[in-house]
Amino acid sequence: AVSRAFTYPFDTMKTIEQSDNLLRPKKVDYFRGLFLSVLSNIPANAFFFVVYYYLDQLVHCSDINLSTSNELIEKLVISCIATLPQNLFKIPSEVIKQRAQIQPEIPIWNIIRETASGKDGWLGLYTGTGAQLLRELPYNAFQMAIYDITNEQPWLIKQHFDKEILAAFLGLFAASMAALLTQPADVVKTKIMTSKSADGNPFLLACQEVWEKEGFKG
Repeated sequence: AVSRAFTYPFDTMKTIEQSDNLLRPKKVDYFRGLFLSVLSNIPANAFFFVVYYYLDQLVHCSDINLSTSNELIEKLVISCIATLPQNLFKIPSEVIKQRAQIQPEIPIWNIIRETASGKDGWLGLYTGTGAQLLRELPYNAFQMAIYDITNEQPWLIKQHFDKEILAAFLGLFAASMAALLTQPADVVKTKIMTSKSADGNPFLLACQEVWEKEGFKG
C-alpha cells in the first residue's frame, strides 16, 4: 500500500502516455483511482507472497538439491503459479483504474457501471486479461527470481551490507529488469483496457495500432 501510494503519480503518467492520443485528458489528477488500486493490491500481493513462499518452502523441504540454474527455473515457475490467483483481484481494479486515469471528469462509480453494462456484462471488468497475464507472469517471475537468486549469493552475504539497504537496492534492480523485459506487453495491456470494445482480436488490434503509429519504439 505504501509503495503504491508513493509511485502512483508515475503510474498515472504511464497510463496517459500509453493510451490513445484522443483519450489524453487536458487536466490530470495524478492520484485518481489510488484508493481502488490500493484496495485491490493489498489482497492481490498478499495472495502472491503467501503462495510464492509456501511453494518455495515446499520445494526446499523436499530435500531436493537444486543447482543454481534449476533453482532459477523453480523460482520462475512458482512465481508464475503465484501470479494467477493474484490477478483475480488485480485485473478488475486495473481496468477501472486505467479508465479513471484518462477520464478524470467522470466519477469512478459511473466508469464501473459503464464497464459492467457493456456487451460483456460484468466480464467486461476482466477486459485485457490475456494481455495482463502476458505482462504479469513474466514480470513477477523475473522480478522474484532475480531478487531471490542475487539475495542468496555467498559473496554478497559476506560484504556485511545493511540488510534493509541491500534489500531495497536488489528490489530496485530486480523490478527494473523485469519492467524493461515486459514493457511491450504493458503498452498493449493499456491500449486494450482503455479502448472501447471492437470487432476482432483486441490483442492483435492493439499491437497493429502501436506498430502502425509508432513502429518498434512504440
